[in-house]
Amino acid sequence: MRFITEDLFNSPKPDEVKIDLKRITALWAFSEAAFGGILHILKIPLTGLFLSVAAVIFISLLAYYSEDKKIILKSALLAALVKAVVSPYSPLNSYFAIAVQAFLGYYLYTYIK
Repeated sequence: MRFITEDLFNSPKPDEVKIDLKRITALWAFSEAAFGGILHILKIPLTGLFLSVAAVIFISLLAYYSEDKKIILKSALLAALVKAVVSPYSPLNSYFAIAVQAFLGYYLYTYIK
């Protein structure tokens, strides 16, 4: 009989963890579309700051768990498309912000590491 504590102390190392990058992309797209749309409708100040923090987290996760860093650019495109479909009333600056975050993340994680 195994105890629950055995699983806690025998957790896999980060290199052994399999993460589905599509789920991280979906979470990024959801945060941009739903969370960003809600904050924009309610006219909450510092909306861009909240969404930028979330984007940095998702870009960092994508870079950490992927072999090819181009997944960052593909995920950003998908997040922008989902945002355009779900919340078409978002300002154009938000799409520009997604593009800048993606290119900076790609550059930083590819060349500077």
